[in-house]
Amino acid sequence: MFATIRAKLIASFLFITLLIAGSAVFNVTNIQQSADGFSEYRQMARASVAIGRVQANMLMVRMNAKDYINNPVAQEVDEFNQYYLRTSDLLEEGKQILDDSKHLSVLDKISKDLSSYKQSFKQVQAYMQERNLLVGDKLDVIGPKMESVLTELMRQELQLGNVQASNEAAEVLRALLLARLYGAKFIQSNAEKDMQRVLKEFVVVSDKISLLRQYIDADHMEPLQQVEKMAEEYAGYIKNLYQVIVNRNEVIEGNLDVIGPRVATMAENLKLELKEVQDTVGPAVQQNNEDTINSSMIAALAVVLISIVIAILLPRTINRGLTAIQIVLKKISESGDFSIRSDAQRKDEIGIMGQAVNQLLKDMQAAIDDSNRVVQAISKGDFEQHIDLELKGDLARLKDGINGSADTIKDTMQQLQTAMQQMSQGNFKVKIESDGMSGGFLDVVNSTELTLESLNSTIADILAIMAAMEQGQFNQRVTVEAMGDLLDLKSSVNNSMDAIEAAISDITRVVVAQSQGDLTKTITGKYYGQLDTLKQAINASAQRLVEVIDNALQATTVVGSASDEVSQGAMDLSDRVQQQAASVEETSATMDEMNSAVQGNTENAREASQVAVDVSAKATQGANVMSKTIEAMNAIQESSHKIAEIVTLIDGIAFQTNLLALNAAVEAARAGEHGRGFAVVAGEVRNLAQKSAEAAKDIKNLIEESVVRIDEGATLAGESGQVLDEINASIETMTQMITHIATASSEQANGVGQVHQAINQIDEVTQQNAALVEETSAASLSMKEQADILQKEMSFFNTGRTINASHKAKQVKIEAKPVAKLNTPSVAVEPKAKRSAINENAEKSDTPKALPKQAAVADSDEWADF
Repeated sequence: MFATIRAKLIASFLFITLLIAGSAVFNVTNIQQSADGFSEYRQMARASVAIGRVQANMLMVRMNAKDYINNPVAQEVDEFNQYYLRTSDLLEEGKQILDDSKHLSVLDKISKDLSSYKQSFKQVQAYMQERNLLVGDKLDVIGPKMESVLTELMRQELQLGNVQASNEAAEVLRALLLARLYGAKFIQSNAEKDMQRVLKEFVVVSDKISLLRQYIDADHMEPLQQVEKMAEEYAGYIKNLYQVIVNRNEVIEGNLDVIGPRVATMAENLKLELKEVQDTVGPAVQQNNEDTINSSMIAALAVVLISIVIAILLPRTINRGLTAIQIVLKKISESGDFSIRSDAQRKDEIGIMGQAVNQLLKDMQAAIDDSNRVVQAISKGDFEQHIDLELKGDLARLKDGINGSADTIKDTMQQLQTAMQQMSQGNFKVKIESDGMSGGFLDVVNSTELTLESLNSTIADILAIMAAMEQGQFNQRVTVEAMGDLLDLKSSVNNSMDAIEAAISDITRVVVAQSQGDLTKTITGKYYGQLDTLKQAINASAQRLVEVIDNALQATTVVGSASDEVSQGAMDLSDRVQQQAASVEETSATMDEMNSAVQGNTENAREASQVAVDVSAKATQGANVMSKTIEAMNAIQESSHKIAEIVTLIDGIAFQTNLLALNAAVEAARAGEHGRGFAVVAGEVRNLAQKSAEAAKDIKNLIEESVVRIDEGATLAGESGQVLDEINASIETMTQMITHIATASSEQANGVGQVHQAINQIDEVTQQNAALVEETSAASLSMKEQADILQKEMSFFNTGRTINASHKAKQVKIEAKPVAKLNTPSVAVEPKAKRSAINENAEKSDTPKALPKQAAVADSDEWADF
């Protein structure tokens, strides 16, 4: 059953495989259990990490919410949203990891609470924005404005001497500042007592304003009303702010401060449950891993021992048969003798291998002999291949035969390669050596030589034709005998030469005729491509030349007739220009005188205007002095009245002193001897009081007389001031009138200067026209002569047409048009010196002058526009 090596190997490896498979199944089963336990452990670990991160990020969400409440900036909102999204993602990750319904329900509750937390935070954001709007846009604007108005009101009342009103305004300001102070404290603390204190202070502000209204000046009631209105608005905004803060705190205390700790508690409990599962799964997985390791070691040891036994016994059996075959192959390799044979008596695979080796040796010997015969026959047409191995015996003879055939092929291919290289370089006179060649190789060489000879003949003929074309000879043709593609090449070259020769002949005929003045010749042959384009261009040029010459002949006839009429018109125009020049010269002299007179008037008006301005300034100064005088008189009058009041007060004091002295004397008399000295003093005091009363009475009389006179002086000064004001107004009116006269005179002078300039320009243009008329007459005669010469020259050409008599008789009629009038210059200029006579100026003009852009017109019927 196990006689063959195959059976032995299969049995051995099958037994080992079964042992390994059994061990593997056992190990895989245990490893799978460990993997399941590890997966569950890892699942719990990932879930614990995710829940821990949920706790951490939820804590950050709560911290950002608290920070935003204390410092409402956009950065805190962004961080809140960032941690909120991260917490939501971690919750979703936890849902994907866990598969227990209990754990998933906890995560759902956390998700709902997290969403509620965000909604509550949005409500807090809205309240914070409303709070910031009330504080920033309302309270922080109205408060400083009230302080500013009250401070200004207090300062104005103090300036007016209303001390009581100023003090009351200070009390209102103090109460307002206290209200704002406690308002700011309430914004920071959100305490109920601070809010009540704010409302209490605003009640005080209202009471103080009511008290201030009793003492304040009537002109300052409006600012006080503004303060009262702003205080009411401020108190209303404070109440709104209080409600906003209360609502915000309700959301914080009822939602944020409840949901946050609840989420943290649920996450912590879930994390503890997951940790308990980990504590159970971990030791079980560890114990399973230890059992798997021990079982694997035992199975591996058994497999190793059995494999060692099989590895020792089986190779010994196989080695004996392989050694015998190895000896036979070594003999063949050393001697090259394929007649040696191997022992093929065994019944196993080694015996079968010996039989196969013997058959292989027999086949190789026959194959080598046959290959040597075939390669020697093919060697007459093969390439440059050689056998370079060191061989012996039959293989050595095979090598020699193949190398000989390769050498023969090499010689033939070198000859053909040389010929092809010369042909590729344009050399068709190459000679191929065919000595020693036979069979098909010789036929190939002969065919190549015939092809080269045919190409040489054709190319030589074409080169001869090209050389003749370079010399201007187009009658040469290709005459060599050719076949196939060479015949087509010969026909194409000859046809091209025929077309070029015909085209050159036609062009020569037309050009020779044109040089002799005959423009009626054209190219009539039929051509193609660029030759047809050349034909069309030459015919079109000839036709265009005919038209140009015809038009030139007609133009010379028309120009000759027109020049006659131009000459006649120029003579008539010369007479009219001379008459016009005389009129312009007289007008220019009159305008010079008028211009001088207007300029004198303008200068006088300007001086009068300057004098009126000076008088007006001095009158204004006098009115100002009188105004100050009136103010001083009024001040003196007021002082006098105050002095009278003081004197009256002194008189009253003297009267009261007199009464006191009288009372003192009465009391001294009652005192008897003890009051005698006091009575003397009282008498002296009484005398002094009487003298003071008399002096005060005299001073009062003088003061009253002075007051009456000062009142009369103030009245007279006021009347003088009014008179000076009326005089000043009259002077200003007169100054304006003189200024207008001066302006009008200046504008009149400018207008006269512009008219004078225009007449000078007319005079200059008239003289230029006179010279131009003579030049035009001479030019028309010269143009007539040139037209006759051009007509004679053009008559040399024969166009096949005759000039129509109507063209020769055609006359050019010059339409008379009025010349555009001269524009009035915008700037006045000094009058120019008078011109000399027109005839003298015309005689001095040797060269034509440019026409002016504008010309004055005396009579539109007497001027023509050329």
